[in-house]
Amino acid sequence: MAWVPGYNPAAAPSRGFSVDTSNRSDVVSFWHAVYQASEGYAARVGWTGNYTSTAAGAEGNTSAAFIDDTERRLNYFRAMCGVSANVRINSGSTVYISPSDTNVPAATTTKAEASQRSAFMISRTYSSGSTNFALSHDPVQGCVGWTTAAWNANANGNVAQGFYGPGAINAFVQENVPGLSTWNAAVGHRRWTLMQRATDYATGNSPGSYTSATNKVVPPASTLYVTQKAGEMDSSVAPKFTCYPAPGYFPAPLNSQFWSVTYPNANFNSAKVTVTSDSGSAVVATIVSRNAAYADNTLVWQMSANASVQQVADDTKFNVTVTDIAGEGIPSSLSYSVILIDPNQLVAAPVLSGPAHPSTEGTAYHVTPVPGAETMQTGMFLKHVGTWVESAEDPTPAVIPHTDPGYNFIDSTAGYTRTGSKAFRLASPPYDVLSASIPDQSFELDREILAGAGGKLNFYYRRSYMAAGSRLAVEISSDQGSTWTGIGTDIAGTANGLPDNGFQTSSVSLPASTMPVRARFRFYYSGNGGLYTFDDARAKPNGIFIDDISTSGCDELERTAIVSTTTQTSVIFSPATANATLEAGQEWWLRERAVLGGHPFPYGPALVVIPIQALQLSGQANPPAGGGASYTFVPVSSADSYKLEVETLGQAGWTEGAEDSPAPLVQDDTSASYDLISNKAGYFSTGAKSFRLGLATAADTDDSFTILRTFVPIASSNLMFWIRKGKMSATNTVSAEVSENGNTWNPVWSVAGKTTADAAGSVQTISLAAYAGKNIKVRFAVRKGATANMAWNATDSGAWIDDIHVDGAWSSMSEKDTMLPASSVIVRLDAGTAGQPLQSAVPVRMRMSAIKGGVAESSGPYFTATPTGTPVTGFAGWVAYDYPLLLQGFTGDDDGDGLSNGLAYAFGLDPTQSQPLTPSLVVGADQTIQLSQPLDAMRTGITYGAEWSGDLVHWSAAGVSVQMVDGRVVASAPVGSGSRFLRWAISQP
Repeated sequence: MAWVPGYNPAAAPSRGFSVDTSNRSDVVSFWHAVYQASEGYAARVGWTGNYTSTAAGAEGNTSAAFIDDTERRLNYFRAMCGVSANVRINSGSTVYISPSDTNVPAATTTKAEASQRSAFMISRTYSSGSTNFALSHDPVQGCVGWTTAAWNANANGNVAQGFYGPGAINAFVQENVPGLSTWNAAVGHRRWTLMQRATDYATGNSPGSYTSATNKVVPPASTLYVTQKAGEMDSSVAPKFTCYPAPGYFPAPLNSQFWSVTYPNANFNSAKVTVTSDSGSAVVATIVSRNAAYADNTLVWQMSANASVQQVADDTKFNVTVTDIAGEGIPSSLSYSVILIDPNQLVAAPVLSGPAHPSTEGTAYHVTPVPGAETMQTGMFLKHVGTWVESAEDPTPAVIPHTDPGYNFIDSTAGYTRTGSKAFRLASPPYDVLSASIPDQSFELDREILAGAGGKLNFYYRRSYMAAGSRLAVEISSDQGSTWTGIGTDIAGTANGLPDNGFQTSSVSLPASTMPVRARFRFYYSGNGGLYTFDDARAKPNGIFIDDISTSGCDELERTAIVSTTTQTSVIFSPATANATLEAGQEWWLRERAVLGGHPFPYGPALVVIPIQALQLSGQANPPAGGGASYTFVPVSSADSYKLEVETLGQAGWTEGAEDSPAPLVQDDTSASYDLISNKAGYFSTGAKSFRLGLATAADTDDSFTILRTFVPIASSNLMFWIRKGKMSATNTVSAEVSENGNTWNPVWSVAGKTTADAAGSVQTISLAAYAGKNIKVRFAVRKGATANMAWNATDSGAWIDDIHVDGAWSSMSEKDTMLPASSVIVRLDAGTAGQPLQSAVPVRMRMSAIKGGVAESSGPYFTATPTGTPVTGFAGWVAYDYPLLLQGFTGDDDGDGLSNGLAYAFGLDPTQSQPLTPSLVVGADQTIQLSQPLDAMRTGITYGAEWSGDLVHWSAAGVSVQMVDGRVVASAPVGSGSRFLRWAISQP
């Protein structure tokens, strides 16, 4: 099967591959879906043998899944190098027997049986301490576990010690392990493994062991049976060049110091190799082998250190040329390029674009997918203060463990939990024979942390039996776990290795960042000092226990959902897709990532959005006083039309008193038992009257009056009034209240009553800063408390209020309504919709309402804009004021008509509607070629230019001039002697 970008089966097959190495996405997908599918093979080896015997059967067998892992890895390399990737491993084929063999097994012996015995012999011979060396193609009979079958496999196979399964395939192909054989420089293992016409291989594997009680190591070993019998060579395969590393994109982790080119029967005795970097600089390449004694003829050269790297930060290209190749019918030269890549990095980041203020009901966003991705995923993250505490208690903690199954990561050892009944435990596993080390143990917090200034990661720890050689490191990753950096000071085991008396606390500073980080705890052996493994004292748990992890001074991005689709070019952000209620004012981070080969790559740049409610307007707070600006709003489903209400505001210079003239603008909601307007002497501030509030009966609970004025405070506005209280129950209260909708009222000031009257009135000043920019009304009320009202006195009960006003506020001076069609998502504020010209520094207040069935529904919130006489100019101002939905910048093309947004600006076109340029091209009388376009005036903030060419390949601005002539912008260039083409070149300084 051809491996193509976007293809990723649920279970990777083990053969039948082909891959296009000229396609980076194809190579990356192939790496993750096929190469990585064979990683973790140690857990699947399923070896049934034992190292206590050498009898038949002691070599054991391995699982079918493990054999598939090895076959898949072999075919992966073959596919990458362009040879048949349909070879079989352990097909049941019997051994190859040469007439010259000195040791002959039974002819019915399979290659797989012989290879398994061979690997067993290699492991056992090493572990016995014998001087007989089994890592040979002619092992002597003194090797432990020697049999004729083992000898046959050694004679006909690639043999390895310290590796097995897929790991051995890597060693055979990369040839990066000195001492693996005596012919590394001739890349003999690689040549047999990648032999072009081969179809049948077999593998035998011994996983090795470590016994802590005796400190005995049995190393792993592997044998790959490579000799093909008659009929196992595919004669239909035409000879061709096979290169390693392969031409095209190639994963850097598979690079080698020995590069090679193979061609069956080619003569490389006089061949020369030249290698250059992408910049053309020479790269040292030293030929080390022209050996033609086995497999397919191969030329090998050793690359310099800078070209042998197995890690690259950026794609790194090398150009190879091989010349002076001899042989009948064989090309005499070969040129190709190898581009080393990091298969865990993409060169194209996914981009998510759309409005900064989505609806709380749902909004669509555009996705620019990564080429070759089989899936695009949108992560939806809600930002909030990080108040979490991570313990090991149920329900499942938000952690990702990377620990050995031989001990309990979630542990409930008495005395080793700080709170609850469980804690996280990290302990060293025994020596691992495959990695030849003590494997690290770690767990990652499954949280996205935004650290502020002074942010810290806090946790509690208690060391159990933990020798001085062990360390606990705290690490963070800013690339979503691809790389990790240590922070703070590692915690080492105690000098005597004994447990702590109790839990200790640790606070590690987190570097402040505008991007989220992940954190992990890693337990490792430093290589110096003592070591306890979890096998050393199972009755006395060793290692370190960690509990109650938290942050301070940090926010968290809480992932509420990941939305996946195989054909994603858009995604809906809504309560359903986010799996959460979207509330106005929340901060959400929408992050897009690609999945190639089943592997989710890191998220691209975040799009930070703040939901707003339906009908809420968004746009510039300071539009141009002359021309106005456009504003977007969140539409309402099934609306028949919309109404835009615009109010021009003026300074609210009123004072509300109770005099006859002017008549008070108030709504009286007081008891009929007394009059709201009072002329009691001494109980008014100015004039002869004031407003009176009281509770006239025992059953009366509240009396109030409302100022019938709507106004908009500014940040410095204060509500001011004069008040004098008469006799009242001490549990009564007098309050001033504010409402934005006339239904819900919030107190901004209150005072308790008292049984004796105030000796004099006083002026109260209450800040309205919390309501700046909001449309509000004010009312005053007296309310009953927990006890009965005092007996009513017609002359001196209650409270008297006078001279009510608000300083610095604005109120409506004029209003204009404009009807809009149901398809509208954008409105224009200008002299037409405002009903009068916009004036600098004079606020304008707008709001939308939906019309359904001819009835206006509830209005959206007000948006207050204050026009300015010094607006933003140039392309940025054009976008901000005229096209707020334009997302792709100066060089982008939002409407997809082939003209950039910058060109649309330059020539007065609508960038949201497909519109062609209407240029004129003539030869002028002054022997210039002239390109012109109708235009009322040149736009500011850009440079009008043009370029000419004689071949449509090379372009020049030499001799070009641009000017306005009679309503057209005209670019002139020299005619020249041949063909001449002219094009616009518009740029931003």
